[in-house]
Amino acid sequence: MPSTRRQMLVPVGASLLGVAGCLGLGDPNLVINNELNQRITANIDITRMSDMRVVMRTGRSIGAEETTKLSYPFEEPGEYRIQITAQEATVGGETTVFVDESAVIHATLDPDGVSFETR
Repeated sequence: MPSTRRQMLVPVGASLLGVAGCLGLGDPNLVINNELNQRITANIDITRMSDMRVVMRTGRSIGAEETTKLSYPFEEPGEYRIQITAQEATVGGETTVFVDESAVIHATLDPDGVSFETR
């Protein structure tokens, strides 16, 4: 039996939303500020605590005093562990937070490490 147009478009739409999140399109819900005086590569790991599933593992190059934003790293409301390290500056930190669809997590990298704030 041939697929209907709707049956074909639903998975395509979900895939496009996933790609948009990976590309940083849409409203960000993870904002990382680099307050170090050098360009760094930030390694970001996000784990959903309910099943310990890694939902995001990525690296981002962030210039000195620059900000990067990630959209859709949190798949659903719940508790997540966020780990961020900056190899070049040997700083890092982690936090465990409960997030919902409206939460925005701000992480700031400075010489003392990484600080997190939920807004």
